[in-house]
Amino acid sequence: MSISTIGDLVGRSMSFIAGKYCNQATAEENQQRLQQLLMRISTIVEEAEGRHVRNQGMLQQLKILRDEMFRGCYLLDNFRYRAIQDKAKDDEWWGGRGFAEDGS
Repeated sequence: MSISTIGDLVGRSMSFIAGKYCNQATAEENQQRLQQLLMRISTIVEEAEGRHVRNQGMLQQLKILRDEMFRGCYLLDNFRYRAIQDKAKDDEWWGGRGFAEDGS
């Protein structure tokens, strides 16, 4: 293998790893933001349910808000599950490379 081929391979690998790290940071930020929003929505839903609203329009809006909250919780769980799955795949890939622990 030529030096330029190895250099290109190393460069592409580093770009891939850097891109994956940046995407992971963004994904973690999105998860935190979604979790914060879901907590706020949950508080609003609980407060509204405690007021025994009788207006049909408000009850319909409350139902929509509650349904979307559950959908958001499902989405957050999926994000977390996929992150765990991706990490397990990465660990499996790196673990199977056969590199010695001392780096040789």
